[in-house]
Amino acid sequence: RSLVRSESTARVESLAVGSQVSWHLQDLLSDYFLDSDFTPFSSLFLVRKIKTGYTFKIMKFKNAAVSGPIGSGKSTLARNLAEKLGWRYISAGEIIRAWHEENNVPLEESEKVPEKLDRDLEDEFERILKEDSGVVVEAHLAGYHAMGNKDTFKILVTADLNVRMKRTAAREGVSMEEALRMSDQRAEAHRRKFKKLYGIEDRFDPKFFDLIVDTTRMSEKEVLEEVLDKLDLV
Repeated sequence: RSLVRSESTARVESLAVGSQVSWHLQDLLSDYFLDSDFTPFSSLFLVRKIKTGYTFKIMKFKNAAVSGPIGSGKSTLARNLAEKLGWRYISAGEIIRAWHEENNVPLEESEKVPEKLDRDLEDEFERILKEDSGVVVEAHLAGYHAMGNKDTFKILVTADLNVRMKRTAAREGVSMEEALRMSDQRAEAHRRKFKKLYGIEDRFDPKFFDLIVDTTRMSEKEVLEEVLDKLDLV
C-alpha cells in the first residue's frame, strides 16, 4: 500500500514484509530522503518525493537485469541504478575484461574466453537473480537468463550505431573505424559462442525484456529517471 505524508503529521505505523516493522516517517526524512527524488529504503521499498510530502511504494521487483550492445550505455545505467537503489552491482563485462587483460588477449577476440568461464558466470548470475534480492546484474545474457523470472526487472539498453561507435571510440581511445571493426568482431564472436552454448541467435530479442530504453538522445540522468519511473510500481 502507499502511505502519503501530509505537511507535518503523517507517520508510518507499520509495513509488514516477512516481519512487522515500524518507523516514524519524519525520523527517516533527514537521514535518507531529502537529497533525491527517488531514495532507497531497502531492497523492497522505494521512496518518492512529491510536492505534498513523501510516498512509500512497495517495489514489484527484487532485482534488475541489464543488457545491450556495445556502447549502448548499459554499464552506465546498471551502475547508476545500483547506486541509486543501494543495490549490489555485478558486471559480467568487468570480469571478462579482467580475464582479457590478465591473459593479454584483445577484447575483440572474445571467442578465446574459456567456455567454462562463460557458463559458470551465466549460471551464477541466473542463480543470483532467482535466489538473492537487491542486485543489478549486467551481462550479455541477463535478459535471456532472467526470462520467466517475475521478480527481476529486465532492461534492454539500445542506441543508434553511430552514437554507440562514438562512445566506444572515446572509451577505447581508437578511431570510429577501429571501434566499428572491434565491435563487429566482438558481436559476431559472441553470437557464435552463445548459439553454441545456449542455442540462441539474438540475445537482445525484445521478448526477453520488460523495458527497452533507447539512449541515443538521452543523458545519463534521463535514462536513469526513465527506469526508476517504471520501477515505481505497487
